Amino acid sequence: MKMTIVLFLFLLTACGGGGGGDSGAAATSGGGGLTTQDYEDSPFGFHPALVTKAFYSDSGYIDAQNIGVRWNRPSKYAFWFKVQPVINNPAYTWDEYDTLYGNIPEGINILANIATEPGREDFGYEIQDSYLPIDQDKYTAFVKATVERYDGDGIGEEDFNGGVFPNPIKYWQVDNEPNAR
Repeated sequence: MKMTIVLFLFLLTACGGGGGGDSGAAATSGGGGLTTQDYEDSPFGFHPALVTKAFYSDSGYIDAQNIGVRWNRPSKYAFWFKVQPVINNPAYTWDEYDTLYGNIPEGINILANIATEPGREDFGYEIQDSYLPIDQDKYTAFVKATVERYDGDGIGEEDFNGGVFPNPIKYWQVDNEPNAR
């Protein structure tokens, strides 16, 4: 436990974490002359960065922001079976993910997961005993629609919040732990 805390503090210090300050100002936490821009571009993050407690009056990300977290991988995946509840109906249901991604504060980048289904249950969207989608064309359409919705470019009728999205998702992880079955 002590080693984990020491390593965490070392990494936080090396990234200029814990501070903030004016844009372009040099970090003063022993970061070797790192600037605030270095701090903002930090490769370090949490999975997830959200802390949910009943008494929190903010979004639950304040603790992550206070220690300089710049990346969040939400614990909820963009599952095909949730976004397109009826596989033969091309209508997508975005509400759950609009709320999830829309609540992540500006300044915390998002690495989102996209997958067919959780793997622990069979929803009929994957070839049995695999992670492969049952219909490649429909899955491809779902992936394209999901990436387009949250890319923040303002192009496309289905863009989240009309394309005004302070944290456009630029990086997607496709599934996770494929050897876990």
